[in-house]
Amino acid sequence: MKGTPRHLQEPYEVSREVIREFARAVLADDPVHFDVAAARAAGHRDLVAPATFAAALALRFSQPVRRDPGLGLDLTRMVHGGQTSFLHGSLCAGDRLAAETRIAELRAAGRHVRIQTVTSMRAVNGPFEATITHTCLILDAVGDLT
Repeated sequence: MKGTPRHLQEPYEVSREVIREFARAVLADDPVHFDVAAARAAGHRDLVAPATFAAALALRFSQPVRRDPGLGLDLTRMVHGGQTSFLHGSLCAGDRLAAETRIAELRAAGRHVRIQTVTSMRAVNGPFEATITHTCLILDAVGDLT
């Protein structure tokens, strides 16, 4: 399982409404997130997603990897440990994302299990690319690690 990539079944299409909803949720008030004319005037193809949107998508895309029954982990005890994001280009409405996630690390950390996933995504119809690393701890789970 470690190192074996999982791919999205179909590209994920980024919509204007999802960008607007996410921008409101994270209090990003730049007009490029809400107004197509403002985004285009700033040199973008369409509405631009806040930078943290890619990290949120990566966490969503990585769930099937973490939920793999072969890992035997109880995700009800999972807490976020950290993340890094490397973004190239702007993620815009209309972009269709292809993504793959792999487990980069799975190990005991005291009484806990540390799992680190790396999600690589790119727009199949645009210049956007990203690599997002999420680190999570499964609390009191060292006995779960096989």
